[in-house]
Amino acid sequence: MKLIFVYNVNSGLWNSAFGSAHKVLSPSTYKCNLCSLTYGAFKENIIWKQFRESTNVEMDFYHLNEFKKAFPKLNLDKFQFPVVLKSIGDKIEALLTKKTLDDIKEVDELIGVLRKNIPENE
Repeated sequence: MKLIFVYNVNSGLWNSAFGSAHKVLSPSTYKCNLCSLTYGAFKENIIWKQFRESTNVEMDFYHLNEFKKAFPKLNLDKFQFPVVLKSIGDKIEALLTKKTLDDIKEVDELIGVLRKNIPENE
């Protein structure tokens, strides 16, 4: 099993700078709660990083434009972004939807939800 995290932002220096400013100046209107949970304005959240590095589950991370390029045949209309997907073999399905991610307020809560949804031996 692999988890695929798809942020609702595009990659690139300009997008990164704009996103960092947006998180600081108007966090309530920022469109990617997954970004807000896992990254501060300038660097990865330390609690998130420790979790990510301590789990045996394979994780891939994509900006929206990178995801579309990496999975051109996947029907993206069935997903709202951000999203956390679960990939087993050729099957990809939503594990945490945009709504679920939007309802999560703290990184510890995100980690708890992920732990409940991934097998212990992964």
